[in-house]
Amino acid sequence: TDAQVPPTRKARLFFLSADNIQDVSFLGCPVLRAFGLTKIEVETAGGGGAGRQGEMSMLGVLDADSFKRGILEQRQRLVEAKNRPPALATTTSTMPVALDEQLQLLRIVDYDLSRLPACRAFYGDRPAWNIQAHALFLPMNVRQSAGVHNNDASTSSTRVKKPAVFRVPAGATSVALWFHNNDRQGCSRYDSNFGENYTFTVSDRDVDDERAPDWMGNVTATLSRGGSRRCDGALAFGSSLAFGTWARQRAALTDLCFEVYEPGVTNVENPKLWRELDAQVEVRFGSAPPQTMHVPFVDRVGNNARYAVDLRAFDPFMWGRCTEGLVTETVVENGNAMVQATASVVVRVNGRALRPDGGAAYRVVYSDYANAPRVSCAP
Repeated sequence: TDAQVPPTRKARLFFLSADNIQDVSFLGCPVLRAFGLTKIEVETAGGGGAGRQGEMSMLGVLDADSFKRGILEQRQRLVEAKNRPPALATTTSTMPVALDEQLQLLRIVDYDLSRLPACRAFYGDRPAWNIQAHALFLPMNVRQSAGVHNNDASTSSTRVKKPAVFRVPAGATSVALWFHNNDRQGCSRYDSNFGENYTFTVSDRDVDDERAPDWMGNVTATLSRGGSRRCDGALAFGSSLAFGTWARQRAALTDLCFEVYEPGVTNVENPKLWRELDAQVEVRFGSAPPQTMHVPFVDRVGNNARYAVDLRAFDPFMWGRCTEGLVTETVVENGNAMVQATASVVVRVNGRALRPDGGAAYRVVYSDYANAPRVSCAP
């Protein structure tokens, strides 16, 4: 049954780009300390000019040390995953690319344990009860669960709340939350808004909305033997692009280009543009860790700043690159057996993601002859 919860007490949902977190600091005063509370400030990268630093403050945080440790540990795991070289090798598969690449965004749910007080059995002098947070991300119906408490370090007979952390699948537009309390004696209670669940909108924006650019778009691709300037003669990208042997062997320009507009930043001569707009691209093959790099500024187009990603930099079939672990599909084109590897590409500027209409990511399908020689992956 659903617990009778006062309507004014809600779980709080915070939005953090974990891999951009630079520091977590504590601020206290005598009044807060008297109640065992702390103010936490989270600083993120890519802030830019005065008054635009990425920062979030949370007042009244309990168990601040555990909260800080959890955030920084999660950030370290994401950074290590990004910096780990992907293992690439050829296998034949007819399976599609893994469900959706993960956004490097966390949803942190700060839940009040007193909302579900009914199930509190003990085993000896130790708590034998549990509260789990459950999240259903839509429209792809991906479900995740996370605990919302820890044992109190000062006594084994009580439990204290901790933030529940969820990683959001790319393309999610909303999340439904509910909470379940049970214990070893069979007690079971739900906090689920009386079966309707608590629904939140999922945004691609970072903690500080002011840091996200006002507009991003005009995504184009250039696969050309001619041209002396990047993005010249580019065509609309759509949602996918084929990168085959011709592009690999003969094209001089192999760019994915996009434009960004931010008033007072891109529409003026701005030598600090590189500090105020942090453009990055994430490329993922299947479920492998993403490859991430900064995207260079190319030029200005009217009031927009234009950037270019060299797609050749991620080509797994370039000579000299190990393909161990790479998930491929074998197809026949013009009577030739070809291997294909599909890359999901997400561009972000100050944490805001640029995606195709109705899609989770842009896709680049790299292909090569199945009988082409491959380098050995052995050290």
